[in-house]
Amino acid sequence: MKTSTFIRLATALLAMVAAYILGHWFFFDLPFTTDENSYVFQAHNFLEGHVARRMPPVPWAFFHPMIICDEQVGWLSRYPPAHSLWLAPGVLIGNARLMSALAAGLSVWLITGCALLLNIPALLISLLLLVSPYFLFVHGSLLSHTSGILAVSLMLWAYLKWAQSERWGYAALAGLAWSLLLLNRTYTAALLAVPFGVDALLYVLRRRTGLALVGTLAFALCAAVGFGCFLGYNLLTTANPLLTPYEYYAPGERLGFGSMVRFDGHTYIHTISMGWAYLVENVLLLNRWLFGFKGSLLVALVLAAIGWSRRWSPLWLAIVVLICFGHMAFWYPGENNIGPYYYFETIPFLALMIALGLTRLWRWTEARKGIWRAAYLTAAGAAVIASTAFMVQESHRIQVSLQPDHEFTKHLRSAPDNALIAIDPDLPARLNMLAFNPRGLDSQPLIIRPYEDTAQVLLRYLNGWNGYRLNGNGGRGLEAIHKTPLRMVFNLAKSHRLTGDDEVQPDGSVVRAARAGRDAGQMLTFGRFCYLYASRFAFEADLVWSNVSAEAPVWMDVVTAGGRN
Repeated sequence: MKTSTFIRLATALLAMVAAYILGHWFFFDLPFTTDENSYVFQAHNFLEGHVARRMPPVPWAFFHPMIICDEQVGWLSRYPPAHSLWLAPGVLIGNARLMSALAAGLSVWLITGCALLLNIPALLISLLLLVSPYFLFVHGSLLSHTSGILAVSLMLWAYLKWAQSERWGYAALAGLAWSLLLLNRTYTAALLAVPFGVDALLYVLRRRTGLALVGTLAFALCAAVGFGCFLGYNLLTTANPLLTPYEYYAPGERLGFGSMVRFDGHTYIHTISMGWAYLVENVLLLNRWLFGFKGSLLVALVLAAIGWSRRWSPLWLAIVVLICFGHMAFWYPGENNIGPYYYFETIPFLALMIALGLTRLWRWTEARKGIWRAAYLTAAGAAVIASTAFMVQESHRIQVSLQPDHEFTKHLRSAPDNALIAIDPDLPARLNMLAFNPRGLDSQPLIIRPYEDTAQVLLRYLNGWNGYRLNGNGGRGLEAIHKTPLRMVFNLAKSHRLTGDDEVQPDGSVVRAARAGRDAGQMLTFGRFCYLYASRFAFEADLVWSNVSAEAPVWMDVVTAGGRN
């Protein structure tokens, strides 16, 4: 086995182990964001052979901010499918983190492969990746950036191989890798398409050979496969090839500037100045997280200039700049507890530009006195020490911050079989977000939001299940919910109307009133609905009227199926 191959394999294995230890030991196998829950939910969907589950009874009881749950499209993730498909093998064996660790190892193998094609020593690029907290920490999560970095690394390696060999198969592989990125990090893929597309066209013009043209066409056609799959998945999920599940769920959360409406109905205004503030914030984060010390991005840019490659550096730098500036147009800056989330896919390009600079510097020192090599190694050693200290500090910080979440989830997992748990609304928002049902109604335990009397309805729907309420005392107490007669009281002043008005009474209560000569004969109240189980129910209404003919009609209708019956 070649020394370089051994180094690459060893580094890939070390990256896998480090990523898994971070995710399992320091992050407690917990998500940083509700996005990760959404990916796991969809992975279960795919493993069970369907894109979307049927909408559950009382859908609002199963609300999750990153999962669609409605009658039209069913119960599914709002995100593209590729990352959930990547996680599926790990989900199948009960450990999705293994797939993130595997992504780390494969990305290392591919990035070091790129380095060898550029005459960069395998040991140098390997050390760069292993001492980058920005690279390692993301692979301790279930974020889609893990498989996103892998897709970018595969695309970059295949593109380099094609450019050096003119074998169209590598160009086709690069196009397929871009397709995977499109089905995962759609906006990032669109940003990458511009510089890679321009470079491929310039390559054909420079080479002026049939092989170059065939390779470019293969690259474009295989990229088109991804676009076709993208449209097909939209058609499967939303019945409209041009409407993504993300846009279906939150049509107002679009790219661009101006007023928009979030999924929760709140209006949000995103301005250019806000986008610029997000850019500055994220670049400063990257300046720290890239190698664990302030100024690491600045050092990276200096090294990129030192190792400038006329063939590759303009392309890679353009991609990094486009990704950073392109996300100014997105209304949310990212969670960013492990560095700027939306820039993770820049890692392969940054690593190679830095490695080119370090390689050129090292070769320069070889022709000089030993003091220069000593200075080089001393600076490198100081950077490694700073990065290691930073990773120890940050992993401990994250572990401490996740400890309450860990205790909360342990308590949930200790619930008896067939437990229907209503989460107390007084729980902290962070703990409340952790409650989700990865296998839909087949989840154990089944966790719901306690809107009105949803637990009473679901206890009748789910035979053999027992109800519990997780109280607000840090989420450490399970109180039994017993079946009781369902009684719902509606405040009609909070309902829709086509006539009448709400009037405040002397005792402070509000009634809905219609008055002759002022109000038309229309619906005084309508639109209040609830979910009921199979039984007999009585409907009672408090009505008061005066100076009304005994023959004047009053209708009170109770309908089912959203008013259809």
